[in-house]
Amino acid sequence: MCRGGVDVPRCRSGGPPPGSPSPLQHQQSVDRAVQDAEPHRLTGAECARAGHQTHHERITRQITSPPQSVQAPDSAGGVVAEVEVLPSPRARGICTTTTTGNQFGGARPTERRRGEVNGMTAAPNDAVPGQRSVLADRVSRVVTSFNAFLTLIALGYGIYTMFQATPEDLIVNAWRTFGFLVFFSLWVLVTVWPRQVPGAWELIFVHKVAITVFALTLGNVPGARETALVDGWLVLSGVLAYVLCRGWSAWRPLSRGRADAGNPVGSRA
Repeated sequence: MCRGGVDVPRCRSGGPPPGSPSPLQHQQSVDRAVQDAEPHRLTGAECARAGHQTHHERITRQITSPPQSVQAPDSAGGVVAEVEVLPSPRARGICTTTTTGNQFGGARPTERRRGEVNGMTAAPNDAVPGQRSVLADRVSRVVTSFNAFLTLIALGYGIYTMFQATPEDLIVNAWRTFGFLVFFSLWVLVTVWPRQVPGAWELIFVHKVAITVFALTLGNVPGARETALVDGWLVLSGVLAYVLCRGWSAWRPLSRGRADAGNPVGSRA
């Protein structure tokens, strides 16, 4: 790797002109030409100010094309050094210039966000793309912690009613009580790892929205109003917490994994 993220640079001489010095001097000329061609990075804004925007756009368009070759003449020895740039997968173009005024288009791999291991993010929960308020994250965790506490109360009440139930109602009460245990676990998951467990938020929403709508349609059936109030609160507060902590970002490692699977890097030269 050479500086600038360019993969596998290969330099070759165009051959010494007639009457040139010894092969050693010829090689030194080649080395000087390559050294002159060493790129100096420019940002996109600097490229535009320097009038290199057209070249930058051309390199960006060609970054997934076959290998590019650029030439840098050495003013001292009259030798042309040709640098072949092999584009990398998942790369973006960079606008550069050289000490001799020659422009080079390089490629560098897009950096992976730190802490990604087997599709799961091992970095702290703060390390997610975009601007996000720490206060919003804390509010989200307070809300989900409160919902977990409410579910824990329901779990305790379910255990009590399960032992008080008649044999005819025992299975139904046991099934409902173990359901409270599942949802308590889900609330704990989204509290501790709000952006690392894809699907946890969505499972909560699907169930709570369904039971709330069903309870509202029952009207005056005993327990329907209380169920609609409690589960309605869980839906509204859960959506608020989901937005505050950007819970949808839990799916990003999976989408990146699918993109990587469709773009293998084993064929890199």
